[in-house]
Amino acid sequence: MAEHGEFNRKGAVLALAIAATAAGMSPATVADVEWLLKVLVAESSGLPITATDADIAGRRYAVRLAEMATEAGVPFDPILPPGGLNDWNDALGALAP
Repeated sequence: MAEHGEFNRKGAVLALAIAATAAGMSPATVADVEWLLKVLVAESSGLPITATDADIAGRRYAVRLAEMATEAGVPFDPILPPGGLNDWNDALGALAP
């Protein structure tokens, strides 16, 4: 599930976000990512921030996203959960009081 921001003529991107792809990357999700990459190419100061889990599935998504970013000419550097954790839910849960 993705939310498209608005891309105005000055290159500003408003409210641009992608939600988790926990169930996989459907054709709609791939289309959303491709759209976001086009926006980032148009806005040369844009930088994707991608947080993937460190498990097998997360690394598989990171590879796929890296391929898509490279093809679009956008830099890519995934962020993995800190502290050797495999899952962002565990990392975020550790922050809860």
